[in-house]
Amino acid sequence: MQEFDRDTRPKRFHSPVTIHEGTLSEIRGQIPAFERRGFALTQPGNERSRLNERLDSIVRLPFGEHETFIPVGVVSKDYALVPHTAVLEVATKALDAAKIPLAGVKGKLEITEYGERMALSLTLPDRYAFDPGDGHPMALRLECVNSVDGQHPLPRVHGLVSLRVQQRPRHRRHPIRRAAPACRRSPACGCRRGPHIRPDRRGD
Repeated sequence: MQEFDRDTRPKRFHSPVTIHEGTLSEIRGQIPAFERRGFALTQPGNERSRLNERLDSIVRLPFGEHETFIPVGVVSKDYALVPHTAVLEVATKALDAAKIPLAGVKGKLEITEYGERMALSLTLPDRYAFDPGDGHPMALRLECVNSVDGQHPLPRVHGLVSLRVQQRPRHRRHPIRRAAPACRRSPACGCRRGPHIRPDRRGD
C-alpha cells in the first residue's frame, strides 16, 4: 500500500483514495463487499417512519479493522448493483481465457475511503510487451473502473496499451492542402481558384 500525507492523498469525487499494488490474490483481499438495503430512517424513541418506495441505500459490509456497516450511496430501485469483486472476476476470466498466466499479472488498485469507487489496473507480463520499432517498449494493460454508489452507470473495462517509459512527444500533423479546382474562364477574370484552363472552342 502506498502511503501519502493527509494533504497530498489523491481523491476521487472528493473522497480520499488508497493505492494497493500486488498480485491478483492480494488485490482481491483489499476489495470490500456491499449490499443494498431499504432507504429508511432509524428514529429515536420508536417514532414512526416508512421506507422510501423509490430508493435504496448501498451499504458496505464490515471489512478489515472496521466492524461496522457503512452507507455509501443512495440509488434507484432500477439500479443494478455490480460489486467490485464481480468486475475483478470478469477481468480474471478474460485473462485466463486468453491463456495469460495470472501469476505474472501485476495489479494496482485505487479505492476510495469507504470503497464505493475503484480503479483497477492489471498489467500483463513482460512477455506480452512489444516494441513498435522506435526502441520504446510498450506493455499491455487492462483498466477497470467501477462504482457502487451510482456515479458510473455501468462498469467499464478497457484494454489499453500504455507506455512503460516516458511518453514520447506527439508530432503535430500538418493539414492536407488540396489543390483548388481549375478555373475555366478567361485568365483575365481575376479569380484565385488556381490554374486557368482556356475552354475548348469548336473549329480551332
